[in-house]
Amino acid sequence: MLIDTTTQTLEIKLAGAVNSNEIPIVLAYIDGEAANFFPTLQHSISNGASDVTVLDAPEPRGKRMVKFMYIRNVDDAAVVVTIQLADSATNREIYKVTLAVDDTLVYTDTTGFKVIATDGTTKVTV
Repeated sequence: MLIDTTTQTLEIKLAGAVNSNEIPIVLAYIDGEAANFFPTLQHSISNGASDVTVLDAPEPRGKRMVKFMYIRNVDDAAVVVTIQLADSATNREIYKVTLAVDDTLVYTDTTGFKVIATDGTTKVTV
């Protein structure tokens, strides 16, 4: 996943309010242009059905590439997670999935999206 303009951000939202615990998000990305890329980490937490920015817009003429994203359902009920590209006032859905309790949605730039169960098995691969 790549964002390359100052009007673009990466967001998550849930289909509704959580039962008990908001969902943590950890995202690693590289920032920069050409040969000057810098690894960076960004932490976020869900806010019910509100859009939450998990990757800020790059600096002018910069680019941000997601290398890894980790979203674990720490709530005591299933949650529906949507990952979207926000470009000014337009949102484009990238991926939507239901996570059971303790499921983890993992994204890497080499393998794409996977849902991992608590026992370590892969439930869904995209």
